[in-house]
Amino acid sequence: MDIEEVSRLTDIAFGKKFKQCMLGEKSIIEYIKEFETNVDYELLKYILDPQYYNITFPIIKETVDYIYQLKENGYNLYLLTNITDGSYAYINSILNINELFDGGAYSFKEHVIKPDHNFYNILIQRYNLNKD
Repeated sequence: MDIEEVSRLTDIAFGKKFKQCMLGEKSIIEYIKEFETNVDYELLKYILDPQYYNITFPIIKETVDYIYQLKENGYNLYLLTNITDGSYAYINSILNINELFDGGAYSFKEHVIKPDHNFYNILIQRYNLNKD
């Protein structure tokens, strides 16, 4: 598949309506069903379905190692992420998010996404963080 085709499919899969998944308003499975009549349904399902995350959403070992290194060096780490419930479950099944981070705010739980200022404030207030 050429880069233009990958880009086209990615634009469809993660289009404006995908925001509903990040906000926790719709599950990925419900979202995938909306594409059933699309000629590219099987490819879109492959991109979006949590059963394929081990292929389409790989955990980057170097990033995880870096996070552990920061923790070992005494840094407090907080996660602020636009993420779906499925992505969260997948990552947490491989890595213990609560072990890696000292806290977090997740769009699907808070029903708000970056760059909304309120999302940042949720994290700051919840963990009494210094904005400076």
